[in-house]
Amino acid sequence: MIELNNITRIYKPKRGVEVKALNSVSVKFQDKGMVFVLGKSGSGKSTLLNIIGGLDKYDEGDLLIQGKTTQDFKQSDFDSYRNTMIGFIFQEYNVLDEFTVAQNIGLALQLQGKKMTSEAINEILDSVDLTGFGDRKPNELSGGQKQRVAIARALVKDPKIIMADEPTGALDSDTGKQVFETLKKLSQEKLVIIVSHDRDFAEKYGSRVIEFKDGDIIRDVTKVSLDQDEIKPLILDSEGIRIAAGYQLTPNDVSVINSYLAKSKSEVKAITHIENNQGTKASSFVQTDMNKIKSSDEEYAAIKSRLPFKASLKMGASALKHKRIRLVFSIILASISLVLFGLADTMGSYNKETATLKSMRDSNVNYLAFEKNFISKRSDGLVINNQDIEQNDIEKLNKINNKVQFKPIVNFGEYNRLRYSAYQSYGSYSNNGMINSSGELSGFAQLNEQEISNYGFSLTGKLPVKSNEVVLPSIAFEVFKKYGYENPTDNSRVTINNESDLIGKKLDINTNEQSYKFTIVGVVDTKLDFERYNKSNLVNISYYLLYNELSTLLHYTYHGALFVSDSFLNDHFVNVRYNGQDVNISTYNENFKNIKYVDGFSEKDIRDNQVVIPYNKIYKYNLEQYIRQQLRDSYNDKEKFDKIIKEVEEKHGKKPEYTSDSWYIEKYIEILGDFDDLENPYIYKALEERLRNMDDSVDYKPVKVIGVTTDNNEKVIVSSDMFKLFESKQAKKIISIVGYFNDLSDQELLDFIKLNYIDNGVAYKLKNQVMATLEDLNSTIEVAAKGFIYVGIGFSVFASLLMLNFISASVANKKKEIGILRAIGARGKDVLSIFSKEALIIALINYVLAMIGVIIAISWFNSMLREEYDILITILNLGIRQFALVLLVSVTVAFIAAAIPVLSIARKRPIDAIRDK
Repeated sequence: MIELNNITRIYKPKRGVEVKALNSVSVKFQDKGMVFVLGKSGSGKSTLLNIIGGLDKYDEGDLLIQGKTTQDFKQSDFDSYRNTMIGFIFQEYNVLDEFTVAQNIGLALQLQGKKMTSEAINEILDSVDLTGFGDRKPNELSGGQKQRVAIARALVKDPKIIMADEPTGALDSDTGKQVFETLKKLSQEKLVIIVSHDRDFAEKYGSRVIEFKDGDIIRDVTKVSLDQDEIKPLILDSEGIRIAAGYQLTPNDVSVINSYLAKSKSEVKAITHIENNQGTKASSFVQTDMNKIKSSDEEYAAIKSRLPFKASLKMGASALKHKRIRLVFSIILASISLVLFGLADTMGSYNKETATLKSMRDSNVNYLAFEKNFISKRSDGLVINNQDIEQNDIEKLNKINNKVQFKPIVNFGEYNRLRYSAYQSYGSYSNNGMINSSGELSGFAQLNEQEISNYGFSLTGKLPVKSNEVVLPSIAFEVFKKYGYENPTDNSRVTINNESDLIGKKLDINTNEQSYKFTIVGVVDTKLDFERYNKSNLVNISYYLLYNELSTLLHYTYHGALFVSDSFLNDHFVNVRYNGQDVNISTYNENFKNIKYVDGFSEKDIRDNQVVIPYNKIYKYNLEQYIRQQLRDSYNDKEKFDKIIKEVEEKHGKKPEYTSDSWYIEKYIEILGDFDDLENPYIYKALEERLRNMDDSVDYKPVKVIGVTTDNNEKVIVSSDMFKLFESKQAKKIISIVGYFNDLSDQELLDFIKLNYIDNGVAYKLKNQVMATLEDLNSTIEVAAKGFIYVGIGFSVFASLLMLNFISASVANKKKEIGILRAIGARGKDVLSIFSKEALIIALINYVLAMIGVIIAISWFNSMLREEYDILITILNLGIRQFALVLLVSVTVAFIAAAIPVLSIARKRPIDAIRDK
C-alpha cells in the first residue's frame, strides 16, 4: 500500500550544520498489521512517520501511495491524502479544546464531506470505551481518555492507515497497555504504524519492527508463528539472543552467551523472547522479506476536505477569547479609522443635487422658486447670462410634475423700493448693525386663499380685487412698524403698531419709468424669521451669508413681493421683453448714421413690420457662437461651416472672434446673405409676440430685420406707427416663478433640482434660503471633496494594518490548532475559512460601531452648522454608498488581514505548525 523508494530528507537550519534525517531509505508496508518504528531520538523514525503521513516533504526519492507517485504532489494533494487515508494519533493528543468530544470526532467525518450523525459518533465512542463522553469538553478528560478520543477521531473516517507518534508517552503504564490493546485490535483490519521508544511493547504487540539509527534502517523484522517443535530454548544468531518463554538458563547457557558476546564485533541489537503465551502459538521475529509484501491493486482516489461553515465559524469565534484587551483596542482603533473613512467618503462623494435635496428637506422648504439663466461653456470657464422667464417656461415647468404649479413674480423696474418715512424718500431696515435689503421688494405677485393656507401664511385684511389694491408682505409691515407711516399727501407721520393700522393707507410704488398708486387692503405674514436676520456681533462670513440669504428671499420669493390683483397686471404689462430688458425703441432720425442695410432697403423703407437692430445687442450674445449655431442648424454640415469661416479668415486677414469691431457685422451679413436667414429670438420674434399681446385686432405682419446699426446704439429702429403701439404698455419682466409643494417624493423633487445644475444651455436656478448659501459653497466643497477621497483611502489602509496586526497575532496563537487541522486532512482554504470567520466577526463589530460613529458625527456636524453658525445647509449626506462602502472596506480589510498570515502559515509543513516552529 505504501512504498518508500530511496527517500532522503535533509534539514537545513539557518545556522549550524545540515542534518540528514533519512538517508536513501527504501521500505514497503503491507495493507494491515501493527508496525513499530524504533530508534533513539534523532534517528529518523519520526521523520519517516511524517513523510509517510504527508506532514513533511522528502528531498529525494519517491513515496508511492497505492502505486501512485507523490513526486508531483502539492501541499493540497497531501492534505487530501491525509483526509482520505491517514488517521493520526499524537503523543500530546492534539484534540481541539473548544470542541466537545463528539465535535472533535465528528470534525474528521465532516472534512470528508460525511454527515456527523449521533449514531456514528456513539458507535465509535463505544469502540474505544468512551460511551457517554460525547458532550464532555477535553478539559474534563484524563490523559488516557484524551488519547482514546484521538484514536476515535482517527478511526471515525475509516482510514486505511493509522499513524501514532509515541501514543503512550504521556500515559501511565496501565493506560498505555489499554491504548496498545486497542491499536492491536485495529491492526487486524488496518495498517497501524507506531513510533515508539518502548522495545518491550514493540515485541509484545508489533507484527513488524523497524529500527532506525542515524537515518538508516538497521533492523527490519517481522513476527512469525512457530510450532512447538520449532521452539529452541536458546538461539544465538545475527538477530540477537532469543530465549524461549519460561526457560531457565543453565551454567552452560551462560557460558555460551558470554562466548557469543565476546566474539560479537558489534553491539548486540536486542534480546528478545520467543513468545509462547498460554492458548496461543509461539512466535519469533525474522528478517522481513520485502518481496513477499505485495503492492495494493486498489486505485488511489483522494477526498478533498470540506470544513463545514458552522465548525469554521465556531473555531473562528473561539479565537476571540484570546488576548481580549488587545482585541478591544484593535476594534476601537479600527472602528475610529472606519468612522473617519466613512466621513471622508461622505465628503468625497459630495453630490450637489443630493445636498440640495437634503438641505431643503432639513430646512422645511416647501416651495420652488426659479430664475432663468443661459449657461455657455468657454475655455476659461462657464459664462452665465440671466434671461427673462417667458410664459412657455412656466408651462414647461408646470408639465414636469402636476403637483407643482408655478406662478410668476413680475418685476417693476430697477429702483424697486417702497416709499418709507426715513432716509429721505426711501427706507431701509437695520438693527444692531445687521443691514438687509428689506426696503427693496422684488415685484408683483398674486395669491389666493388656498395658497396662503398651503404656504402656512396668515392674512390680516383681505386679498386685492381691484387694480389699485395691494397686500403687503410682513417685511414691509416691519419697516412701517419701525419707522412709521408717512402720508404721501401731506408727509405726516403715523405710528404703526399692528397690521390693521396699515389697512386703508395709500402706498406709492416708484420704478425707473413710472409710479403706481395703491390702497393697502391687507398684510400677509409670510413667516419670515426676523430674529434670524437681526443678530449682532456677527463675523464677516456669517454677516455675508445671512445678508445673501435674506436678499435672495426678498428678491425671488413671496417674502419680498407685493400682492396685487389680476386686473392690475393685465392693465399695465404685456408678456414679452428683449434681452432681459424692456425693448428700447425709436423712430429713424439723422442721429442714426451708420446703418448697414440688406440689399434693397434704406431708412425710407422702414414699414410697420420692419426693424433695424442695434449692433451691440447682437454682440452681447457672442456673434461667432451664434453664427456657428445658425449655420449648423441650417446646413447641419460642420465641414461646410468650417470652410466658410476659413474663407472669411483668408479674405479679411483674421478669424471671427468675440470682438466689438464693426467689420464683424459686415462679415455676419456677408456670411448669412439675407436677414431672413436670421432666426433671432431675442429681436424680431419678441417684437412679433409683443404686438400680438398688445392688441389682437392689430393686423400685423411678421417682423423683418432689414439692417444693423454699427454705432454704439441701444435702440431698435421701428416705424412711427409701431412706435406708438410699443409705448402704450410696459413689457412684463418675470424675475422668478414660485410653486408650492408638500407631497413630492425625493425623486420628484430631484427632477426639479437637476434643472439648477445644468452646465450648458438653459438652467433654471433655484432661489431659496438654502441655495443662497449652497451656491456659494458648492465649488469649494467639491474641490475639498477630491482631497477627502485620498484621506479616506489612508484611513482604510490604517484600519487594514490594525486588523492585520491582530489577526496575525491570532493566527500565531492558533498555529498548533492549524497544524492539527492540517494533520487530520484540512486544506489551507479550510484554515483560511476559520480565520476569515474570525476576521468577519471583528469586521462586523467594527462596521456596526463605525456606522454608529459616522451617523453621530454627521448628525453633529450638520447640526453644528445649523445651530451654532446659522447655515441652513446639509453638507454631509449619509447614503447607501457609505453603508455599502464601509461594509465592503471592513470585510475586505478583514479578509486580507486573515489571508496574509494564514497563507503564510499554510505554506509551512503541518508538522512544523504542530510543533509551533
